[in-house]
Amino acid sequence: MTTTYDTMTDLHAALRGCRRCLEQGHAITPGAIFSGQAAAQVMLIGQAPGVTEVEAKRPFNASSGRRLFQWLEQAGWQEDDFRARQYMTAVTKCYPGKDKSGKGDRVPSKTEQALCRPFLAQEIAFVRPRLLILVGGLAIKLLYPANARLQEVIGTAVYFPPAALRNPVQFDLSQGQQFTAFDPAQDSNGRWVIPLAPPLRRQPVAQQTGQPGAHQPRHPSPERHPRTWGVINAPSPRPRLKCHFATHPT
Repeated sequence: MTTTYDTMTDLHAALRGCRRCLEQGHAITPGAIFSGQAAAQVMLIGQAPGVTEVEAKRPFNASSGRRLFQWLEQAGWQEDDFRARQYMTAVTKCYPGKDKSGKGDRVPSKTEQALCRPFLAQEIAFVRPRLLILVGGLAIKLLYPANARLQEVIGTAVYFPPAALRNPVQFDLSQGQQFTAFDPAQDSNGRWVIPLAPPLRRQPVAQQTGQPGAHQPRHPSPERHPRTWGVINAPSPRPRLKCHFATHPT
């Protein structure tokens, strides 16, 4: 039976104390990694924390964080401000451990994802983000079909109108509209969802025509590679949300 929490504080306390995966025999390192409060307008969902995130007790630390925030800086956010104002979490909240091959971290199983899913759903319900950023394959598959290819969805965005958000945990792709460029004509009370590849991979760059582009060199010149930008105006006195559908490091 899923427990429903009355406040974000109660939810966070439950996350920190959760041992569901451990009790079912999954080789995780308990200790949920997340940050942010319900007032956030942007929510970033990753796959699962790594060992450096566990050590630092914050999402997207070390090399993955540096690359991610290079991209977000181009969309108008500085790292300290984003971490302070926005919400960062993951499909599964605890470190899953190393892969048996010894190369990289283990991908959380479907069972682990299912055990953690009620927590994620309640995080989304509390925050009700106007901009949702899905980072990496597991997060992207919350919205896109399991057989969706990253190179086909990176550089696009999905917009959900307000009517589709009566259920705030909205991951029904048929209820949204897919775009390859920001459309300011859409109701600002809706939600934009942007998929990003894992931070250790290069992103395809969308040009001003709105069409997804090919992979670019590791350090492209911003002047030579125009980008598609969009601005969602938040009600005063809250800051504007700047969204960049296809980002790349400079």
